[in-house]
This record gives sequence, C-alpha cells and structure tokens, in this order.
Amino acid sequence: MTENDDLQLSIRDLEMRVDVLTKIITKFVFSFASRGLFDQHRLTAAVMLCVRVLEKAGTISTTEIDLLVKGTPHPSPAPLPEQLRSWLT
Repeated sequence: MTENDDLQLSIRDLEMRVDVLTKIITKFVFSFASRGLFDQHRLTAAVMLCVRVLEKAGTISTTEIDLLVKGTPHPSPAPLPEQLRSWLT
C-alpha cells in the first residue's frame, strides 16, 4: 500500500465520518428542540430541518424551496385539456 492509497483511504474515512456525524447531530438537534415544542409545531420544525438538510446536500434547489413555501403560480400556465376542464366543472 502506497502513501497515496493511504491518503485516499483516509479521505474516504473522513467523508464517511462527517456524514455519520452530520446525521447524528441533526437527529440530536431535532430531538432536543422538539422537547420544547408543542405537538402541533413538531411537524413544522421537522419539515424545516429536512428542507435545510436537503438543500445543503444539493438534493433540492432554492427555487424548489420557494415553490414549496410560497407556492407562486406559473406566470403563463398551459391551458387545461378539455377532459380535465369538464371534470372540474
């Protein structure tokens, strides 16, 4: 095993360790914070934490978060198909 292999192995180990620590700390923070919340607010806090974790991981973009939170309509939506329009009325 060369020094380069050792370095690659240690980088991989470090990345795995950071991932594990991030998951553990996130779970601990939610558990600790949820103790001080009313039951009806725990789901909101969980969603907020989950969205931030997904954003940091690059799984969702800020545009998708804005759409989820604000729900702004498309400026020029496509017309509804006749079958769907007749079903809605």
